[in-house]
Amino acid sequence: MSMGHGHVNPRPDGVKARCGGPHMCPECARELAAAGSGALTGLRLYEGENWDVFPDLMPPEYPDFEGIPAFARTVPHRSGADLPVARLRRIGWVDQKGRVYTSVPPQAGFDGGSLTPLLIDPGERDGS
Repeated sequence: MSMGHGHVNPRPDGVKARCGGPHMCPECARELAAAGSGALTGLRLYEGENWDVFPDLMPPEYPDFEGIPAFARTVPHRSGADLPVARLRRIGWVDQKGRVYTSVPPQAGFDGGSLTPLLIDPGERDGS
């Protein structure tokens, strides 16, 4: 058992330092890096669904992109310019405790706060 801050590796006394954890504390970040933080999640690039990410607030009406290749999609920005719409893929969800899910977890007993979509750029440039 660790005698570190307790965020990465549990301490024998169960205490966690009020340092902010690995995202804010250099000592915890070093501990996380040393622990080999990679984890097999089962996330797959080809799974999930495509998400259009708009350069500003969501347009008043969702644009009709029928027949327009993903790389050519634009929407009007509040500046007056037409800006590109990013095409990302949602492959999972992350909760406020940093846990990753491949699907939305059941609400019963869920203690992770809100969920944030885990989006990636699949690197597909074939116009789909």
